[in-house]
Amino acid sequence: NIPGETNPTLSLANIAASSNNNQYHLVIGGVCTPDAVSDNVTLTVISPVTVTAQPANTAVCVGSNTSFTAAGSGTGVIYQWQVSTDGGATWTDISGATAATLSINNAQTADNGNRYRVLMSNATCTTPATSDAATLTVNALPNVTANAAQTNVCTGTAVQLTASGAVNYNWTPGNLSGDVVTVNPTVDPNNPGQPLVNTYTVTGTDANGCVSTANISVTADPLPVVTLTANPPQTRVHPGITVLLKATVTPAANYAFTWRKNGVLISNSTDSLRVGVADMGDYTVTANVIGATCENTSDVVSVRDSASTTLFIYPNPNNGQFTVAYHNPGGVRYDNPEGLIRSRTLTVYDAKGARVYSKRLTAAETYELIRVNLTPASAGTYFVELRDASGERLASGKVLVQY
Repeated sequence: NIPGETNPTLSLANIAASSNNNQYHLVIGGVCTPDAVSDNVTLTVISPVTVTAQPANTAVCVGSNTSFTAAGSGTGVIYQWQVSTDGGATWTDISGATAATLSINNAQTADNGNRYRVLMSNATCTTPATSDAATLTVNALPNVTANAAQTNVCTGTAVQLTASGAVNYNWTPGNLSGDVVTVNPTVDPNNPGQPLVNTYTVTGTDANGCVSTANISVTADPLPVVTLTANPPQTRVHPGITVLLKATVTPAANYAFTWRKNGVLISNSTDSLRVGVADMGDYTVTANVIGATCENTSDVVSVRDSASTTLFIYPNPNNGQFTVAYHNPGGVRYDNPEGLIRSRTLTVYDAKGARVYSKRLTAAETYELIRVNLTPASAGTYFVELRDASGERLASGKVLVQY
């Protein structure tokens, strides 16, 4: 029995949660027995809602997803999230946001600084409990840029790439790290004759952990294949015989040519060069694509002397000025600087046998070129002979002077 409760109505005050599910009935007694007993009734005590976990401030990058979570205790907690876009001055219910967790998808710069809170209530206790406000910070993505020291290079050439706008950088392909890296763009090995655009992507991460990318492209030009050939194929020459050296380059392009004789640059910018006895040596030609850095050099073609016992006189006929050449075995050459040096005497006779010209000389080159000037000798046929230091005749020939 409940002391003092003798009225038909039972009033309860300051109900504690411990009274939940208590059962009550009324006993009615009088003169007659037995007493009348009512049905049992159950008291359900609904606990008021309280906030047990507050939402926390969060920061994300533009385009990212995030969430706020709160928790409440009580019977049948109902959640309603609200947003404030004016620093907490006013609040607006977020449609459909009625769970303990509020999801924010694809956050944008316009969402930066928004505040979020949740109202917690139940169907009976209509005065809601309000959580603390949590602030959403939306960080902009870094403005990552990429540059190349050169954007058109010969295949395999080292190129420096630089990035800016972030703190940490990672490059692909190559898995390279840093704001400055070195790459070696190449052509497609399955199609080596064609240029290939090599694209590099840098991923930059800033201090907020936000990520952005940039691309830079470098075109790799194919390495030219330079073939140097001689026409005629025989590269041994003597006076009156020359060799035409010809450069052939693939793939087809607009090339500039650089020639070297014995490793020394010579004056010729065409794809061919004619070589005679005065120009014997080792030749190479370098071809490079005009406007690009891609170049390659041919193999060496050596032009050598051809031994002969003939006394070469040219031009013949002439106007009294001509050149005489004779082979000097073992003579000085660029590749034989200590070659034999011999004493020679060149004499010219007229048709009557009178000596009209004589010159003592030193023969050093493999084909020593002797310049002769008979002017003002009369027109006619002249006889030329070459003797060694002992006076033995080495060779002779005829020359016709005409005016």
